[in-house]
Amino acid sequence: MIRTAIRCLLQIAVIHLALGPSWARAQVVSPFSKDASPSRPGYEFFVGREYGKPLITVNLLRGVREPGVYHIPIDTSLAQLIAYAGGALESSDLTEVAIRREREGKTEVIDYNLEKSFLKDPALLTLRDRDIVHIEGRDTVDSTLKWASLVATIASIGVSVALINDLRNR
Repeated sequence: MIRTAIRCLLQIAVIHLALGPSWARAQVVSPFSKDASPSRPGYEFFVGREYGKPLITVNLLRGVREPGVYHIPIDTSLAQLIAYAGGALESSDLTEVAIRREREGKTEVIDYNLEKSFLKDPALLTLRDRDIVHIEGRDTVDSTLKWASLVATIASIGVSVALINDLRNR
């Protein structure tokens, strides 16, 4: 129920950004080709046209519709970044968001529960320049069935080989 509510909030934010002023939309910039899909890794997105406000660079690796490198206004929250990226995927686990951040020459990993923060903390995590955001995915029934099918196939091949060897030895 909570996950559904959070996904609804993120989708509302995406719709608001899509219908809002042009500064709220992500602009796709690809150095490779004009007709390639923007959801492929390696794309850069520029978000925001607020004059006088510097942009920071954040790498959003997975868990959203359009992962890539985002150049976003300096006070952008994690939820806003996800909205700019087209929203979270159905398989995304918003309780397990990892943010890698450089601090005093050392890499720090911040484990963030976006679902809990929606409920408890109205001030969401503000991103910093050169943050790397990774949203874990949940194992879906589909992927579980694929693995079960693979294991069953390997097991049946093994049993078949054993039976053939047994028949040859008789």
